Amino acid sequence: MSLLWPAGLFGLFGLLVPLLVHLQRQIQRTPVRFAALRWLSAAARPRQRLRLQQWPLLLARMALVIVATLLLAQPLWFGADQTRRWVLVHPQLERPIIDVADADVQYRWLAPGFAPTEQPAPAGPWPVASLIREFDAELPVNVELEVRLPEEVDGLDGERMALSRELTVSVVDAELPKAVSAREKSDIWSVRSDSSEHPALRYINAATAALSTDGDAIAGAEVATIKVDQDGTASPPLPAARALIWLSDAAPTDQPTVDQWLRRGGVALWLSSAAAPAADRSFPYWRSVDGVRAVRAQRHGAGWLLQPNSVLRAADFPELLEPDFPRLLHSWLDPAPRRPGRALASDLQPRIIDAEPIVRGQALDPVLLSLLLALLLTERAVAALALRSKP
Repeated sequence: MSLLWPAGLFGLFGLLVPLLVHLQRQIQRTPVRFAALRWLSAAARPRQRLRLQQWPLLLARMALVIVATLLLAQPLWFGADQTRRWVLVHPQLERPIIDVADADVQYRWLAPGFAPTEQPAPAGPWPVASLIREFDAELPVNVELEVRLPEEVDGLDGERMALSRELTVSVVDAELPKAVSAREKSDIWSVRSDSSEHPALRYINAATAALSTDGDAIAGAEVATIKVDQDGTASPPLPAARALIWLSDAAPTDQPTVDQWLRRGGVALWLSSAAAPAADRSFPYWRSVDGVRAVRAQRHGAGWLLQPNSVLRAADFPELLEPDFPRLLHSWLDPAPRRPGRALASDLQPRIIDAEPIVRGQALDPVLLSLLLALLLTERAVAALALRSKP
């Protein structure tokens, strides 16, 4: 048991109140004159030892003070949980392997809420890594934790898990829905150029052609296939386009349709035939190994406007001649790359950290309130009986 507010125990000093009230009532006596004792001195008068009277009423009132003080201190009861091992079962396993019934083992679904496996499997998605961290933090230190997963598991967040205990991973045969491969995913890029002689146009066409034909085979990059929409500068980007390559000396924000598209969350790469000055609010988004060349980025509404610090041609930008330039171009136009969310269950190897577990206790407020009400009724009944018994 623990107390959320131990300072509330100072209320126990209130036990003196009913005790003093009872003593005061015993001291207050009605004087009765008696002739035979009138001439006796005060020292010779008979004395009576102080005794507590109506002690059931006193105990009831002191119990009221104790319960009210505990309610103020907000105790938590952690109970005596005998569970020595918890097993989290991935909901994808429709028929999880359940061992012989054992009071020391508890089975829960690896899903928000951690419902018992006797209930139907909850629907996805299931953030596996986050759920394992949460459950580990709530368990006592000396309790074992096991997770039962399919061979390939989704719901990871790209970071190695850090737990406070050893994790037992059991792989169970089951089929997960097929992941969408890079070849099956596609993005639409819009390319707008005001001149067929633009120095960067040939490199952009070559890179987008490579991304369009075999996006996930470029320098080992796992990127989406790119569908290119290419037209004159006067045409705005497609509403479904995610990225825009703007090959013009005129700023893309000067076009109202492009400006609105950017503010809604688009990403535009502005390639000018002359080295246009970068805006003061921009920052280096990409920088070459030697630190000379850079692509600067600035916010434009909910979108991004990117701009190299030099003309995109081979003499000034040697990266154009590298075989992985398509991959580099893709990284420029994808400011928020996704973290890997799928891996083999056998590859899950959490590292052990020294962390204080978060133990959730059960609040005793409802019990204490019921006890307080019962004691109040008892005190009133005892007080009524004591009043009737007075001569």
